[in-house]
Amino acid sequence: MYQTLKYLQVPSSNSKPANTEDQNGPLTVTMPDLNGKTVPEAKKITEEQGLNVTFLGEGDKVQKQLPDPGVQVQPSQRIYAALSPIDNIAVPDLKGLSFREAAEIASFLNVKVIPKGEGFVVSQSLEGEGTTRILKLKLQPLTQVKQ
Repeated sequence: MYQTLKYLQVPSSNSKPANTEDQNGPLTVTMPDLNGKTVPEAKKITEEQGLNVTFLGEGDKVQKQLPDPGVQVQPSQRIYAALSPIDNIAVPDLKGLSFREAAEIASFLNVKVIPKGEGFVVSQSLEGEGTTRILKLKLQPLTQVKQ
């Protein structure tokens, strides 16, 4: 069986997927490891991969990143790098983001989310601090947000 799959050029499930491209550029790239890198180093690394990184918090070196290193990402995907301890980073303005994107950022920042509605973030309020932060999100469908 192995020889047949190899002959048919079926990739092994143990192999890492390579960066994939089409005529318009890369479809996915492997997320580089930014942990421990300075802001200029992290910017250079992500720009070389066609990625755009948003830095959260204040500090000199990346302490945590989203997505994790080694994950396949699209160049349009939002990349976040924490420069200070997660519990000390202010929650950014999430207005206009989908619930999924907002929840991903909140999870990255160790913030519990309580959504109201469906769709995209139209307002947010934060309660608590440190490790007990709760983010209340008001959501509306895209058609109602644009009006």
